[in-house]
Amino acid sequence: MKLMRDRPQLNWNHRLEKAALPIFIGGFLFVAIATLFPFDFYLPDRFSLPNLLDSFHLAPSRQTAFKDLVENLILFLPLGFGASGLLAKTQLNPRIQLSLILICSAFFSSTIETLQAFLPSRHPTGTDILTNTIGSGLGYFTFCHWRFQLAQAIARILRRIQRGSTVKNLSFIYWGYFLIILIISSAVQTTTNLSNWNTDYPLIIGNEATGDRPWNGSISQLAIADRTLSEPEINTLFQQESKFSLNSSSWLISYQFDRPNPWQSRDEILLPLLTPSKSLKPEKDGVLNLNPDRWLQTERSAKNLIKILRQQHQFSLMLTLATLEDRQSGPARIVSLSKTPFERNLTLGQEENDLVFRLRTPITGRNGMNPEFVVPNFFSDRQFHRLLIAYDGANLAFYRDRPTPLSEIRLTPDFILFRYLLLNFEESVLRLDAPNAIVYCIFYYSVVFIPLGSLAAIIGYLRFRDRPWIARLLIFLGTILPGFLLELLLSRIRGTAMAGDRLLWSWAIASLAVWGVMRYVRVRSLNTD
Repeated sequence: MKLMRDRPQLNWNHRLEKAALPIFIGGFLFVAIATLFPFDFYLPDRFSLPNLLDSFHLAPSRQTAFKDLVENLILFLPLGFGASGLLAKTQLNPRIQLSLILICSAFFSSTIETLQAFLPSRHPTGTDILTNTIGSGLGYFTFCHWRFQLAQAIARILRRIQRGSTVKNLSFIYWGYFLIILIISSAVQTTTNLSNWNTDYPLIIGNEATGDRPWNGSISQLAIADRTLSEPEINTLFQQESKFSLNSSSWLISYQFDRPNPWQSRDEILLPLLTPSKSLKPEKDGVLNLNPDRWLQTERSAKNLIKILRQQHQFSLMLTLATLEDRQSGPARIVSLSKTPFERNLTLGQEENDLVFRLRTPITGRNGMNPEFVVPNFFSDRQFHRLLIAYDGANLAFYRDRPTPLSEIRLTPDFILFRYLLLNFEESVLRLDAPNAIVYCIFYYSVVFIPLGSLAAIIGYLRFRDRPWIARLLIFLGTILPGFLLELLLSRIRGTAMAGDRLLWSWAIASLAVWGVMRYVRVRSLNTD
């Protein structure tokens, strides 16, 4: 009798051993994604082996030491478990198996830590190599000593799931899961608006209000609109060969530095610019040269301007500028709505040859550094460039000298959920030359629509297996409708049109999940027959 009771567990134990390769591959991919995401690699301008070694930390901070220890042990456990299952088939000595797993894990972890040195949002740590290696060793001991108990637990869980897999329960799970996705996604999308902007900050050109972040450069025009410009308007702006026209009603405020100080905005919001120190006079052709002693600040806070932008949750910032020094740091402030180096609504600056942009939103914080957006090598020369920054509450785009975006990023739920809530990046740098936007999109829509597509296929099959055309219609609606409703809701929150590419992604991933479930059902039916 005991043998009969043990057969299901023995069967699952055998399945667990056969699953060693998928577990190993899955563990490998899981480690790579968890440690290297979002894959925005870059090569520093001054790369050298000593600089690479200096980027390594010996140990994590005291605040995160225990958390990092637990995460690193768990991270490599599936990898060690899968590797143990593969090596068990080789009949090698157990000590040799353990040694191979530890050596390979240490090499793999060292490779990851080295690659993290080329990720601006990651910090390689020497002790991570040790704890990761120990984690793979725990995976080895789990396979050798506890795989039978694990197989029993999996068998019990699957039996309970099978008993509860009724159409009614699955439908409840489907709609409950989709409702949770709607609530979370809509709440997350509201964190990219400008609702937390402070109205007490002045408008500053060429420095910080404290005077300790000067920029060495030239500027001839500056304009701000309370909306994103349309495509025809952008084309018109960049078709003009010299200075762009500031007579358009598109601009909320605009400055033309072709006459003596004081400069005053030419539009409805009157914001006089004062010189905090020495007198400023424009150079030839209306160009204003700025340096540590020469910068501009509004006489009072830009209260009315900030109120309008905060209400609209969007803006366009346009200026004509040129750097006078290639290597500047701070970042050196070009244009800023800020009070101190640590409190701002918006800042445009220069760090080395890169353009740096900080934007205050509920998710990026009051300093706008979580993350700060970097357009690499924007200041690769000292020529004048026409720059347009457009933000519509979710999409941030940078244009330089042409009507097509030089760099852009979407602050949509896919980006926010994975970058902030799951990976918990803090005060990080996001380089906009890395092609990582598609990675965020695939991750987010996979988490949302693989379960929904799978559940739709299972419900349709169980409920209408004897009426295939009704089952296909139900599955089709269960696949298409959630993506449409989700994108419709997010577009309403953003105040923009529906993103057609995101809609296609949702349908494609949900359809792939349906295909996988139905293929499994057909294969199982053939095996049963």
